[in-house]
Order: sequence, then C-alpha cells, then structure tokens
Amino acid sequence: MLKKTYLIIGGTGFIGRNIIYFLLNNEEYLDCNLIILSRTSQNLFDNRIKSFVGDYGDKEILTSIFTQWQITKVFHCASSSVPISNNVNTIRD
Repeated sequence: MLKKTYLIIGGTGFIGRNIIYFLLNNEEYLDCNLIILSRTSQNLFDNRIKSFVGDYGDKEILTSIFTQWQITKVFHCASSSVPISNNVNTIRD
C-alpha cells in the first residue's frame, strides 16, 4: 500500500499547527508524510515532515509540490487576510 501524503497549506497558523499535531500523534496516521506550505518557516523536527516556504497562490511552488509528491489529501488552512485588516479592503481579501 502507498504511504499517504498530506499537504497542509497554512501549516504554521493555529489550525494548521493543530492538524499537524493531531496527525503526528494519532496512531492511525503514524505511517504518513506531511508536506507543509506556509508563508513562514517553522522548525518541525520530524522525519515525516517536509516544509516549503511560499504562497498558496504561487502556481510554480504548487506545481513543484504536486509533481514531486503523490498528495493523498489537502488541508487548506491558509487565509489571505488577517483579523486586524480583514475589513479594510474586503474586495482584495
């Protein structure tokens, strides 16, 4: 059976970090790879994790990730806005 590979977009935010924690600490997911795409780097010391710094709107980095890995599931936890500014420019956000 193929090893499952999960892509977590926005893996350094609150929800993304909790999904990573859950996957790393749940017996059902011990045999999986985690690919993290986030705008900021994070020190994740686990051999099941590969981290990429970039934006989910960047077609090149997404193409690279999907070409390099057989992604089984995607968790999209990223946001284009932050709470302090999300009402400033609602069309852009």
